[in-house]
Amino acid sequence: MSGSGTSRRRPGAGRELVIRAARDLFARQGYDGTSLRDIAERAGVNESVIYRSVGTKEQIFNAAVLEPYHGFIGSFVARWHSATERPSNSEMVGTFVRQLYDLLSENRELITSLVAASTLTGSPGQTPARAQLNAELDVLAAETAADAEGRGMDGVDFNLAVRCAVGMVMSLVLLDDWLLPAGDRRPSREALLDEAHQLILGGLERNRRG
Repeated sequence: MSGSGTSRRRPGAGRELVIRAARDLFARQGYDGTSLRDIAERAGVNESVIYRSVGTKEQIFNAAVLEPYHGFIGSFVARWHSATERPSNSEMVGTFVRQLYDLLSENRELITSLVAASTLTGSPGQTPARAQLNAELDVLAAETAADAEGRGMDGVDFNLAVRCAVGMVMSLVLLDDWLLPAGDRRPSREALLDEAHQLILGGLERNRRG
């Protein structure tokens, strides 16, 4: 595809086309079921454009699926550092639960693909998907532990607590149809997230009372 339409494409447009096409295909077909040729055809570009703009299939997967998650953790920690006033425990947990739930809901099919591709090993020099996610959780756990002084969270293992909290929210998104009743009995988003909020908050503050 070397016609005039391609030559007039603005810088970065090829990468955006590839990422959008890959997100759609990974969600529909999974990692193993999607080839670079599939992505190229969906994006309307040559495979050479894929290699130049993004790279290998694993690198495309990372950009399409892992970057939104990485961006959330990074922005959450940045807001934590830039806040002029220290949020209360309840505000901190409530913000985290709601923003994580919304992010995962917006990318539900992609996160499902990520879980299905959890055995992805990658090429030399590439970090496996599971290791990348664990690294993000390590960062969040470290930030939470550093901020915990004076919050009544003594004795909490933040490496485990953060993973339990993320696991709870992730389960509510990915196993929505299995866990939640349908029809009139289905809880509202606010009721669901408020319950998760209170459970996580109570666990973190379990040693505050008594």
